[in-house]
Parts: sequence; structure tokens; C-alpha cells
Amino acid sequence: MKNAMTQDEISGTTDTYDEGQVSSGYASINGLEMYYETNGTGRPLLLHGGAGSPGMFGKLMPVLSKRRRVIAADLQAHGRTADIDRPLRYELMADDIAALSEHLALDNFDLMGYSLGVGVALRCAIQYQDLAGKLVLISTPFSREGWYHEIPHAMGQRSNPEAMEAMKQSHRCTKFTQKLRPDHKTRLFYSQNSENC
Repeated sequence: MKNAMTQDEISGTTDTYDEGQVSSGYASINGLEMYYETNGTGRPLLLHGGAGSPGMFGKLMPVLSKRRRVIAADLQAHGRTADIDRPLRYELMADDIAALSEHLALDNFDLMGYSLGVGVALRCAIQYQDLAGKLVLISTPFSREGWYHEIPHAMGQRSNPEAMEAMKQSHRCTKFTQKLRPDHKTRLFYSQNSENC
């Protein structure tokens, strides 16, 4: 087992994800055109999070890519991966991660999930035990009762376009949409097919 990175190694990283060193693409899997980015070499680490894109991992990306092949994916109806006519369910998104790993010819990988991505990482580990190695789970409750009471209510508003306008006006969303391809028809933060995951 390798030791944790030293403070000097961490301090030597850039403040942002160096997009000049990133390769990206789309994988045609399970009816999706799933967007992903890769950077670095070493044991594969798949990253994904809720209501975000690879850039949401900011300063963490260059640190991780010093020792890992980091693969950051946009899940269904997230970022540059458009929504399709199916529910947003952990089980289905775990199938997508497994299919992405096949597309990238990965025999085994570790997973890091943030928020919604935690549920996807857990389902992937359950459904694909031969593929998934270690898990890093960030910002997740152990049960629905573990959330602040406002969170499930806000999640229930995902299918309400008026309720999502505030999110669309946020700095994070505005910054992200500037990077979208002009012909890309992703609907941010809104899905006709939203279900509780």
C-alpha cells in the first residue's frame, strides 16, 4: 500500500484542474452519450457527483492524477451527458459506470462518489463486485432521515422547472454552461424522468 501524499506533493499542485492535460470523449452506452474526462496514469479511479461535472472536483483533480488515472464522468442528466427516457436510479447509473469501464477497457477500478455519486458508487460495488475495488464516499447520509429536512423537499423540486431557475442562475451553473458545446442539448438540473433514487 502506498503512503498518503506528502504536504509538499499537495502544495505543488495547480489551483485548478489543468484541462490542457485532460483527454475527453463520449461513450455510447446504455442509450446514453456519456461524457467523461481522463487525466494521469496509474490505477483507475472513477469520479462522479450529483448536480455537477468533472470540474466540480477542482483542486482535488491534479492531486489525484499524480498517482492515478482519474476518470471523471458526467452521469445521466448531468453536465454534458444528456437525459434519456428512463428514470434517474442508482442501479441504472451503476450500469452506466460499469459500461463506461468496459468502453475504456478497465478490468478493475476504484470509485469516488460525491453526494448522488455515493449512491451510484455503492450500487456499482454491489452490482459489479468483480469490477469495483475501493470506495471513497463523500457527503452522504446513511438514511433519508439523516438529511436535514429541507434536502428531501428540495430534491422533490427537481422536476419543477420554476423551482430550478435559481440553480440555473448560480455561479457554478453559469460557469459550467459556458463550456458546453453549442449543439449540446443537455438540460441542466431538470429531468422529466426524475424519481427518488
